[in-house]
Amino acid sequence: MPERLRFERWRGKVTAEYGMQPVPLPLARRGDLVLFKRARGYSLGILSLNGMDVTALGAKGYFQVPLSAAQSGWRV
Repeated sequence: MPERLRFERWRGKVTAEYGMQPVPLPLARRGDLVLFKRARGYSLGILSLNGMDVTALGAKGYFQVPLSAAQSGWRV
């Protein structure tokens, strides 16, 4: 499946299933839901309190990635 199609599928699923509207990443606030790309697909995380990192839960516990890795956000 092409990368852009996979991204749109994730974005559409979160928007439809949870009724949240996407927000441009520059307008995302602490605590907002964020979609970011990983080596094997996409993951969801929360914009951290510092406003510069995304915190997510992985197999070995919590981890952070820079907000620059994010591709979409939703207001919570």
